[in-house]
Amino acid sequence: MTDIELKELKDRLWHAADVLRAGAHLAANKYGQPILGLIFLRYADILFKQNKEAIMSEYEKYKGGRISKTIKEISIEKCGFYLPECAYYDSINDAPDDANKATYVRQKGLDEEVCMQLILSTLKLGPAKKADLFAVLKDALPDVLTEEQKSKKLSNLLQKMKKARIIDVKGIAANSEWYLLTKD
Repeated sequence: MTDIELKELKDRLWHAADVLRAGAHLAANKYGQPILGLIFLRYADILFKQNKEAIMSEYEKYKGGRISKTIKEISIEKCGFYLPECAYYDSINDAPDDANKATYVRQKGLDEEVCMQLILSTLKLGPAKKADLFAVLKDALPDVLTEEQKSKKLSNLLQKMKKARIIDVKGIAANSEWYLLTKD
């Protein structure tokens, strides 16, 4: 690349940065903060996804055994950090491109583990119906979700926890109750 081409590239990049900055109402000296954050997130996303298969393999291998670990624990061992799905770069990049993007990203969802902890805390008090668990999680879930979507998210979490043999259900339909399989 010649000096002239390099200068043209630099000018185009600065112009693009000025256009983006103008829409975000950021001062020139503050523009680096969100950009550096996105660059770091992209790096973390790539590193985590490179190790994800090994993380999931180890999780499945030891799941339910004496030496079982959470996905988060394995991730920290392999990558040095844990990146929940709602924080993937693609997840944030795919958010709607409008003034509500920051709100969407912030409210996209609590980390699954946090939601599961809320469910576990409730079930430690005794068996609970899905409606009771929904009441616990309802306000913690993102505002952008409808009631039906929140209910579906809860159902998915309950099934995931059941599959992992953390909780189970007895009874049918509206009369069914969820309960802990262990008292850990």
